[in-house]
Amino acid sequence: RVWDVESGECLHTLEGHTDWVRAVERLEGGRIVSASSDKTLRVWDVESGECLHTLEGHTSLVRAVERLEGGRIVSASSDKTLRVWDVESGAAVAVFTGEGPISAVTVITSNLIVAGDAAGRVHLLDLVEPNRSDES
Repeated sequence: RVWDVESGECLHTLEGHTDWVRAVERLEGGRIVSASSDKTLRVWDVESGECLHTLEGHTSLVRAVERLEGGRIVSASSDKTLRVWDVESGAAVAVFTGEGPISAVTVITSNLIVAGDAAGRVHLLDLVEPNRSDES
């Protein structure tokens, strides 16, 4: 729910997930992203209450989500993957597979991600953009 803090009025109820919402992250431009046990993430416009994108690709519950720079987010799932998503298009742009269900994720710098999994491991991931030297 989106509330007006001054009046206490409920402005919007963000409906769409079919199971528990496990995490929410603030994005730029008055948007938020929610992660759910229904295996999806949803990008919402807080002002209108509209769901802008449903991000699909995980095969188990999504436990955590964090904002990256450049209009991207990273999600952690019990399907043993981290997925990096482009918020504007809703497309997954990278996938990392761990050794156990991934239960936590945080962003250290614009390209450095730290994630923890149920196998007791902590993963450090450095996102590196592909070499674009062949483009004119």
